Amino acid sequence: MNFFLRLWYFRYLRFKKKLLKNQKWHKTFDHFYFEYGAHLGLLKKLAKQLNRDKNLLIHLPKPVHEYDNPRRLEEDLYEYVDMYRYAKAALDDEDFPRHFKKILRNNMKEYIAAYRRDSNFFDRGFTDLTKYVDMMKVLNKKNIPCKDERDKLMLEKINQVSKTSAKVLVKDFVKKLLIIEIDIESAKLLAPKKWCIVQSEDSWMEYVGNKKQILVYDFSLLDTFEDHLIGFTYSLKKKEIKYAFDQDNNKIKTGKMYKYIHEIYAKVHN
Repeated sequence: MNFFLRLWYFRYLRFKKKLLKNQKWHKTFDHFYFEYGAHLGLLKKLAKQLNRDKNLLIHLPKPVHEYDNPRRLEEDLYEYVDMYRYAKAALDDEDFPRHFKKILRNNMKEYIAAYRRDSNFFDRGFTDLTKYVDMMKVLNKKNIPCKDERDKLMLEKINQVSKTSAKVLVKDFVKKLLIIEIDIESAKLLAPKKWCIVQSEDSWMEYVGNKKQILVYDFSLLDTFEDHLIGFTYSLKKKEIKYAFDQDNNKIKTGKMYKYIHEIYAKVHN
């Protein structure tokens, strides 16, 4: 064996010892390198991904040791494993709305299919609140009202609010958001009955008092979603959100809408 063949062989052995921990994969990678003629750089890339995503390899169409083509393994890792990793990142992202997380968990196949059609699918969802509507259409067409219906529902709510003592702060027909400020009387007509501030005046005085109570309607979502309506108690003195609850009375501490409302309401009362 000449010098270059020995170097070629020992470089591979060093790679296999350092990166290829799973014994089942040794014969597969031997085939990739010695018979298929795959470049060592490609094998290192594959080995690093296999080690990193070992808990996601169950999503591959077949076990790693059954592959006879490194390019096919590379493509399947991209199509079946990368997308699950991105989906997990979405589920772990605190700014990703809870109702979408529920849909992702229940519709993972559709989520992956959407990514295959458009590799920018995830980026759109993270960066622009209005694009969540597009994501909903892909994942669950039955759970999102059409554009005309959203506008109609929003106008109906604005009309209802106008008949109370509540004050409209923001009407955003692009984001489909309606933000209003309510008092103790309009709360009885507009706020969810589950909220304690609606059930008694004592609770209103304890939680709201001289602070401001804001309702945020998101008409990009059906009213069956918790986040279709969120209530925020805002302190003008401290310029901060004291309490936040969705319409099912679940407490909210973080999230994109939380930050968005703080910015909007601070501007309204500057």
